[in-house]
Amino acid sequence: MPVFVLDTERQIVFFNRACEELTGRTAEQMRGLSCRYFGPAGANDLPELGASLCPPPEVFQGQPMTAETWFSLPNAQRLCRHIRFTPCHDGAGKLIGVLGLISDRADHAAEPPAPHIELHNELHRLRDRLYRRFGFDKIVSASAAMVRVMAQARVACQCDANVLIVGEPGTGKTLVARTIHQESARREAPFLPIDCALLPAAVLERDLFGSESGDSPRRASDRPGLVRRAASGTIFLKNVRQLPRDLQGRLIESLHEVATKSPSSGTVDSRHVRLIAADETDISQPTGSGELRADFCCALSTIVINLPPLRDRKDDQAVLAQMFVETANSRGVKQLGGMAPAAVEVLLAYDWPENVRELSAVITDAHARCDGNFITPEDLTPRIQGALGGIAAPPPPSDRVVDLDAVLIEAERKLIEHALKKSRGNKSQAAELLTISRAGLLRRMQRLGLDAVEFKQLPAPEAVNE
Repeated sequence: MPVFVLDTERQIVFFNRACEELTGRTAEQMRGLSCRYFGPAGANDLPELGASLCPPPEVFQGQPMTAETWFSLPNAQRLCRHIRFTPCHDGAGKLIGVLGLISDRADHAAEPPAPHIELHNELHRLRDRLYRRFGFDKIVSASAAMVRVMAQARVACQCDANVLIVGEPGTGKTLVARTIHQESARREAPFLPIDCALLPAAVLERDLFGSESGDSPRRASDRPGLVRRAASGTIFLKNVRQLPRDLQGRLIESLHEVATKSPSSGTVDSRHVRLIAADETDISQPTGSGELRADFCCALSTIVINLPPLRDRKDDQAVLAQMFVETANSRGVKQLGGMAPAAVEVLLAYDWPENVRELSAVITDAHARCDGNFITPEDLTPRIQGALGGIAAPPPPSDRVVDLDAVLIEAERKLIEHALKKSRGNKSQAAELLTISRAGLLRRMQRLGLDAVEFKQLPAPEAVNE
């Protein structure tokens, strides 16, 4: 039977021959490996294997447990096994290590797992299903809308068409773009992202097409742009609607130039660059503003992938939170079991205006705050707990019909106005008061039609529920 032993620092000190045969790793490779509490995510490396052998935190407090785990083997095969963890004590009752026995299934009828362990198991079963169905598991979701996204991403991986990814800020557009590149035939070539909203037009032109001979003592070929550097790879254009029209035209021309001459050898590479673009709105739909060329939109919109906001993915929120807990576990010494049920309820009640990016930041912060084995509501930032809600709490619903969207918009408006008044129109300070990013505040102000100038000369209000 496969048997291993961990010391109190979660390091492997014993790894028998049966474990070697099961995992394809030698005892010499495994001894001294630190085991952290997170599940396999496709890396197939030693830290990931060590994570598969890590018991829940309760075991290090003296509680025997049987846990389900997954092994990613060197040949990419995945195995589901059970491990019986037994704490070992010295004569004085002090914990000196943990014994692990691996079996095909639990040797006895175990009690239903605790909620945080079941969430841990659910995350890794889901990853396994997604890997078997789509071939990648960096994108984690069980919702129907995201399953459609993954099916579209799989199609994009298997062809060479340009892709447009549409979604609100923080929904994971960069993750989807990078996954498409890494799982495509271009995976060995560069993946080069560029944010069209952050750079001036002149810098965008230089970064995309290289230096012109007039602004550099060297030839243009000495400073190639991304189009040439990514000749057989992928350029990812974030916020593509902000790309100037003249550069759109030059990119269209580059897409038709399928032959790129190598300056060093004079050889010709017939594989042209692939474009993956992303924006908050579908650029293939006309807006009437004329900022995008029709031929450019057509070239980018061969495959259009729409990412749903996190508020429409309630079924995914708990498992994503568990994933971010385990991601934090993989980075440091602190090892948490996951989320307490009460904390999960708090997460489900929040609207997540900044989407998955915000959830990741909240869980990372809560992981750092937490002093126990699980994240509790008290570990979550006050914004999530609803501490600011008293400023603009809507009245309790009556028997009449309530326009929920209108109530929420008005509550958001009052919160932002309060923060702007308190900061006298300073957007950075207002964003800090609301614990959101400055860019997130600007997007919300634009959507609500608020102008910070109106608040610059106002006296700061007295603190209310702060």
